[in-house]
Amino acid sequence: MNLHSANEGVRRGEKLKARMQASGLTMQGRELWTDDEIAILRSNYPDYPTMRRLLPGRSAKGIWRKIDKLNIGRKLNVWTAADVSKLRRLFGRASRAELEQSLPDRTWRNIVKTAYRHGLRRPRRRYVVVPSEQMNVIRARCEELGYTMIDLDELAGTRDYFKNGASFFLRPDMRKVDKAVRALDGKLVVVWND
Repeated sequence: MNLHSANEGVRRGEKLKARMQASGLTMQGRELWTDDEIAILRSNYPDYPTMRRLLPGRSAKGIWRKIDKLNIGRKLNVWTAADVSKLRRLFGRASRAELEQSLPDRTWRNIVKTAYRHGLRRPRRRYVVVPSEQMNVIRARCEELGYTMIDLDELAGTRDYFKNGASFFLRPDMRKVDKAVRALDGKLVVVWND
């Protein structure tokens, strides 16, 4: 490609743009966006129903594309080195409220995703004590071994029994409890009160 053909392309583009400005229509025959319409987009973003009502000649997709082209929508959320450093310091020990307060322009979801991307993990929460003594003992053993309830279901072959948790609160299924105890290298023993 030589310089002459590049200049020719620029000249044709400018000529086409001037023709569209004069006619008020695009090459496809659609109306060009006016300054008033763009002002409506800027002032009403992100209220799409209001924008649709105020711009009856524009489709929803057309409005969405123009907002995207004008870069009115959501901005990129770039993490600086200082932000990541603060996240590394706080993520393992600070509460959710403290993290959101120390990183005010970030959503909780964005904080967690960034932390996981950088290999940060929060300490695992302790299991809640339930009315079933058998379940509390099984949970304590899983905690010692570093297993989750999902891991236990996989080891014991109990599908989602321990992960879902609701079914064992009042009356645990002893067959599944027995499978879990065996998977955790234990033994189910009955002790009689005399």
